[in-house]
Amino acid sequence: MNLNIAQRIIAHVANLTALASTFQAKFGRDYRLTGDSPAAAWELYRSIMAEQTNIASLLEPAALQTPYSRYGKWWERRDVIDQAILNELGADAMTLVERCAYLSAEGKPTENSPVLLVVQQSIAGMLHPSTRPVAVKSPTVQEAV
Repeated sequence: MNLNIAQRIIAHVANLTALASTFQAKFGRDYRLTGDSPAAAWELYRSIMAEQTNIASLLEPAALQTPYSRYGKWWERRDVIDQAILNELGADAMTLVERCAYLSAEGKPTENSPVLLVVQQSIAGMLHPSTRPVAVKSPTVQEAV
């Protein structure tokens, strides 16, 4: 992890927040997708999942292998990540930037840092679990549809 990557994570979290907010405005907070759902709902859903994969692909593999969920499994309650989790995801992404900048300013390494791993594990734990293995296999960032 480094400052540049942490900043890229924030950009993806912001995009994810916009996509999820759009989904919830159009279809409702607790909307469940079905085979009868409109194509627009499925398109937004795929974009939301792709953005989570983008975030996961920027995390260190150790964080993806040992994610920590402080807020429970939102994906068991709804299909789309909610605003409360997105707020926590944003806060953790900002913490990651802060800690990367601090370590860099002190001349300390940020790669494989235990201090940064804890925050990354928390970020990973807020992402839908189906987006994590995809990210481990694919180091390239996918574009949201």
